[in-house]
Amino acid sequence: MRISKKWLNEYIPVNDLSDGEIDGLLSLSGTEIEETLYPWEGLKGVILGTVIETRPHPSHSRLIVCIIQLPGETKRLVTADKTVKTGDRVLVALPGTVLYNGKRIEAHDFGGVLSEGMLCSLEELGLENKSDYVYRLTDEWPEGFLEDTVFEASITSNRPDELGMLGIARELYAVTKGRRPLTMPPADYDILPDEGDSRFRITIAEPEDCYRYCGLIVRDIRPIDSPLWLKRALVASGLRSISFVVDVTNYVMLETGHPVHAFDLTRLENFRIHVRKAKVGERFVLLDGQSITAEGFECLITDGDNPLALGGIMGGEGSGIEETTKDVLLEVATFNPVLIRKTRKWHNLNTDASYRFERGVDPNNNPFVLGRLAHLIQKYAGGRVTTEVIDAYPHRIENKTVLLRRSRVESILGASYPSKAIIESLENLGIETEAIEDTEIFRCSIPTGRPDLEREIDLIEEVGRIQGYEQLPGTLPIVRAPDRGRTPYQVFRDDIHRLALSLGYNEIKPLSFTDPADFEPFGIDQSHPWKKEAVALVKPLSRDLSLLRPTLSFGLIKTLAFNFSRQCGDLKVYEIGKVFRRSESFEESEFFGFAHMGAENPEDYTDKRRVGFYAFKGVVEELIHHLSASSDALTFAAPDEGDLYNGFLYPTHSAVISFRGQRIGIIGLVKKHVLNHYDIKTDVYLGEINLNLLFGFIKGSSREWKSVQNLNYPSSRKDFSVLVPRGKEMGRVINGLKRIEYVESVKIIDIYKGKNIPEGFVSVTISLVLRSTESTITEAQMNGVLEKVRAFLIEEKLEIREL
Repeated sequence: MRISKKWLNEYIPVNDLSDGEIDGLLSLSGTEIEETLYPWEGLKGVILGTVIETRPHPSHSRLIVCIIQLPGETKRLVTADKTVKTGDRVLVALPGTVLYNGKRIEAHDFGGVLSEGMLCSLEELGLENKSDYVYRLTDEWPEGFLEDTVFEASITSNRPDELGMLGIARELYAVTKGRRPLTMPPADYDILPDEGDSRFRITIAEPEDCYRYCGLIVRDIRPIDSPLWLKRALVASGLRSISFVVDVTNYVMLETGHPVHAFDLTRLENFRIHVRKAKVGERFVLLDGQSITAEGFECLITDGDNPLALGGIMGGEGSGIEETTKDVLLEVATFNPVLIRKTRKWHNLNTDASYRFERGVDPNNNPFVLGRLAHLIQKYAGGRVTTEVIDAYPHRIENKTVLLRRSRVESILGASYPSKAIIESLENLGIETEAIEDTEIFRCSIPTGRPDLEREIDLIEEVGRIQGYEQLPGTLPIVRAPDRGRTPYQVFRDDIHRLALSLGYNEIKPLSFTDPADFEPFGIDQSHPWKKEAVALVKPLSRDLSLLRPTLSFGLIKTLAFNFSRQCGDLKVYEIGKVFRRSESFEESEFFGFAHMGAENPEDYTDKRRVGFYAFKGVVEELIHHLSASSDALTFAAPDEGDLYNGFLYPTHSAVISFRGQRIGIIGLVKKHVLNHYDIKTDVYLGEINLNLLFGFIKGSSREWKSVQNLNYPSSRKDFSVLVPRGKEMGRVINGLKRIEYVESVKIIDIYKGKNIPEGFVSVTISLVLRSTESTITEAQMNGVLEKVRAFLIEEKLEIREL
């Protein structure tokens, strides 16, 4: 959102503050300022002058020469606007001025006549898109009219109250602790009742879609050009001037944060407003000429028969305001934010109105917003308001009451505040607060325009924010036992989180929803169980979020693709999340999904190895070892021909993970067609493990899992190679080596086939990490371990090449 300093000063005095001070006040309160703009900085050379003489150009019939009286001097200028006449008050851009479009003005010779500047139209000033004539002033030109600072603010989605200038002004009023007066703009207007208009009715068919709809009829509006102050405010906010009525509706939206709309009253054939759901297949043409076909969930504004607007998004082509429109119906409504978000995403319609409605606007502010709109129209373009506010409000939304304990404020913030400071902090934000007699508890009435405030902790955050987080004293945190009050499964899951992080994996949190189009790139057709048993949402937010995911693989690959496209080709990611399916009933299971692309060790730039099957397989082995589960119970086997993952994992480079003879997951190399679809130009290994099954097996054993131990003593590493017959199961060898005392981990780091290797054999290089939990491992202990390793390998009939 763009915040004009000049406009903001109309509600709270800020002209005496530097741009940096305003930036600091808003940033400390939680409103991030991303950029500071000076849109008219180059136009400081524009001054007001009066035409005292005009004459034809001596050699160009399309030009005239004007003599302009400026403060203390006269200037000669040449213009193509032959309507300029003596006595006109005009704006002159002197040499050195930089126009709004970036063009620099210099003295210029036109056929032997030197023009010492330029007569400006509103186009040169950036106040209109296209101007054919020099602008003539009828009012005074305020000093510094085009001098302004515009702050580009990033408003978080939970603060819709800050999507208007009044909300920003209130925020500054609060953070300056009420020392700067807050002035609300006038919203009064005169009513001249019209008996015929009193029969106008507004009805709402679905109150859960449209919470409130207010209307006001205004007749005999004069067709005027928008005043300069209005054009300037809109341009500073990033909008363009269209016509007075449209401009003033946009102005009020930017001022209050509440979208408004105006209908041409003569186009409402049935002289009423009826808000209803769209019919499936109903076609509707919007103001921008775009045609949409309704899905049946959209909210339509109609005159009882004919659609007039797509509620909360955009008006319709058949009811738009024109420059000659005299009679209008002013609308201020409040819609269901979820419905507006769904409609916007489904039809890909992004408007200023939808941006605000989907974050939530205050239904109880409708009459004020409507009054403000009527006030401005009446003040500048006349017009007769012929009705009281026509108000459809089926179910009134009341302020929420929350109790706030002073003791809780001090406990959370670690600072003590007087009751007066707490009350003032909240009331300056518009939260009515009173102390309950003989207690240190406050009763707080939350305005309906603050949907982010629901609980006591939210109010505590507001107190801390307004009093200043930078003022809080530094305190040491209270350390509590990490597993206190947690279930065994939660401890088990946290252990896996810690292990994944310790192995260099980054946690991701994608949505549990997925797109029906995600199945095809993974080689999943209509006959696949994941497709047949997919769980569809009854009311999806959009097409691409209409199913619950059957696998974590979709999100893992999309995350890798996102990072690869941003020059991050070496990455390890994991997720612990639920997957869903529908057979006889709805089922959900929690899985551990992990994926690795690029370098085997991304943190070490000297390690040039790429991720391979055996290194990736080691993650599963490390997981089982970490959980203190029996390594003997872990086995790997080639997937069956009809495995669910064969569509996107190479069966020849995959392994089904089994524990105690039961399948719990799979690992494998992702197929090229999947990587090509997502434009990933490197190998990717991916795995999924069913945590519910694994926990059940471990919980049912006599052994307990352990958390990561504090490794206070250094480790030692020993690598060696053995000749292994092709087809021998190395899992048994690795598990046997892990049972030797002081062996912390075992990994296969290389497999060699070729020169000097006998037919039917491969050379496998194994890496051992040795560590004692009681002391630094000694040379004698090291030699003892190696002797046991040698004996075990001989027992397994493996020939040792190097040890």
